[in-house]
Amino acid sequence: MVELVSVHIPKTAGSSFYNSLVSVYGEPFVYRYDDDKPIPNQCRVVHGHFCANRYINEFTNAKWIAWVRHPVARLLSFYFYKLYTEHAAVGKFEDFIQRQDITNEQAALLTGKNLTDYFFIGVQEFYAVDFHDLSTSLKWPDVKIDRTNVNLNGRYRNEVQRIISSRNVMKELISRNHDDMELYSEVMFLRAKRRKEDISKQYFWVSQNNFFDLDEGTPGKDSQYGDGTFKGQVKKSTITKARIKTVQLLNSRLISSDSFYMGEAMTVSSSVFLLLPMDEVVVGFSIKDEQDCEVYGTNTELLADLSGSNYSSGLLTVDFVVNLNLNYGKYNLTIEVHSPCVGREDITYYDWWEGCKYFEVRKPDPGCGKSFYVGTSLLPAKVIIKNGDKVAYGSNNYFLNNPLVLLRCLLYEPLRVKVGQRIVVPLEIVNLGFDVMDSLSLSNPVFISHIVTNGEDVDTISDEDKISCLQQPVLPNEKVGCEIYVKAPLHPGSYTLAIGVISKSCCYGDEDLTKPIALPLVVSI
Repeated sequence: MVELVSVHIPKTAGSSFYNSLVSVYGEPFVYRYDDDKPIPNQCRVVHGHFCANRYINEFTNAKWIAWVRHPVARLLSFYFYKLYTEHAAVGKFEDFIQRQDITNEQAALLTGKNLTDYFFIGVQEFYAVDFHDLSTSLKWPDVKIDRTNVNLNGRYRNEVQRIISSRNVMKELISRNHDDMELYSEVMFLRAKRRKEDISKQYFWVSQNNFFDLDEGTPGKDSQYGDGTFKGQVKKSTITKARIKTVQLLNSRLISSDSFYMGEAMTVSSSVFLLLPMDEVVVGFSIKDEQDCEVYGTNTELLADLSGSNYSSGLLTVDFVVNLNLNYGKYNLTIEVHSPCVGREDITYYDWWEGCKYFEVRKPDPGCGKSFYVGTSLLPAKVIIKNGDKVAYGSNNYFLNNPLVLLRCLLYEPLRVKVGQRIVVPLEIVNLGFDVMDSLSLSNPVFISHIVTNGEDVDTISDEDKISCLQQPVLPNEKVGCEIYVKAPLHPGSYTLAIGVISKSCCYGDEDLTKPIALPLVVSI
C-alpha cells in the first residue's frame, strides 16, 4: 500500500530526497514516476515529476510531501542545470524565463491540494533542518543527506552574479512568477508555524552563495544587485497578515520616474494588501546612498496618529510625499510593513522589500536658482493613508503648514497672441496639502494669480486682472483642471506671463503656495 506521495518539483533537491527515500524504504518499494510503467503492488512510496491532481483521488490515505524553493533561485538553478549539465540549447536566461512550461511551475505542480492538506512541505533553502524535522515525524532511522545534481561548473557563480545584478531581468522574472512567489510565501508561513518560530525573522536571502547550496539557509556574503552600484542583500519577510503589492516613485508632476532634481517633491506611492482586519499597521520607507548608508527614513506612525485605526482587510494605499533635500547622486529605497514601533525588539515585520526602487537625484537645471540642498537631515514629508472609505493624513510639519500645490500649464509655449487679445490658459493643479483648496473659503481662500511683465519686469496689467477663482474646490491629493483668462498687453513685444497659487489668509495676508511658473508671451499686431 502506498504510504507516501512525494511531488518532485524540478530543482528543489528532489533527487537528493529520492536517494534518502531509497535508503529508508529500499529501492524496490520506491516508485519513481513514469507514465509508461504501472505502480508495482509492493510500492510504499511514489515520487517524481507529476502534478498533485494526478493521484489526488487514488492515494487518499497516503501522506503527501513536497519541497519548494524560492522562485528566483530555482529558475536560475534550472537554467544552469540545463545549460551546463544537459548542455541544452536554452539560449540566454532572459529568453529562457519567457517559457510558459517553467512559469509558475511550482504552483502548477502542487495544484489539486490545499497546502494545509500536505503532511509536510519542506523548503530547499533549509533542506538539512527540514529533512531532520520530517525524518523525526516519520520516525525514520538516521539517514545521511545526499547531495545530487550540484553544478560544479566554474562559470556558474559568475553567471549567477551577472544575472541577479540586472534589475530589469529580476523584475521580469518575479513579475512572471507571481503565483510561485505567493506559494513560497505561504509555505514559509506554514513552516514558521510548524516550527513555532518568529515568522517576522523568516527571510530568504538572495545571494550568489545560496542559489544552489543545500544548506540551512544561512545568509551568504554580500552580493551586488540592481545596477551594480549598491551592495547588500535582498530580503523579504513572509508573514501573511499583510503583503506589499506595488511600489512606485512619482515626480512632482505625478509621473512615474527614477530621476529627480534637488528639492523636488517625490511621491512614494505604495499599496499593501491586508489579509486580515488589523487594529494598527505601520508602513515606512528608508533611503540609502551609493555607500549603502541610510540617509533618511520615516513611517506612518511617525507622521500620523494611527491610534484606533482599525483597518479592514483589503487594500491599503499609502502615499508619502517627501521633498528630496538630498545631494545629487544615486539612491535606493526600501519599504516595509510592520507592527507599531514599541521598541525595535518588539517589532513584527509583515513584509519588507529592500532595494526595491532605485533613483537618481540630479543637479537643478542652469538658471533655476538655488539647489535647495541644506543637509540630508531635513526632508519635509507627509503621508496620505486610504483604507476603504477611511482617509488619514499626517506630516512632520517641515514646510507643510500650508497646502503644497503643484501647478502645470497645459499649453505649448511660447504663447503667441494679438495685442489686447483675451486668451484662455488651461492649467492643472494638484493639492498635496491636507486642507481643501477653495476660493470660497471664509478663513483661507485660495486663488490663482498671474502677472504679465516686460523685459524690465514692469507690470503691464491692473490689480483687478491678477486674481482668478478656482472653478471648483480641490480636495487633498486631488488633481483637477482649471482655466484663467489673461488679457494681452496693448503693445507688441516679448513678455513673461507668471502664474502662481496664493492663499489670502485672514491672519497672514497673501501667501504663495507654490513657486510661480513663467511662460514666454509673444504679442503681435
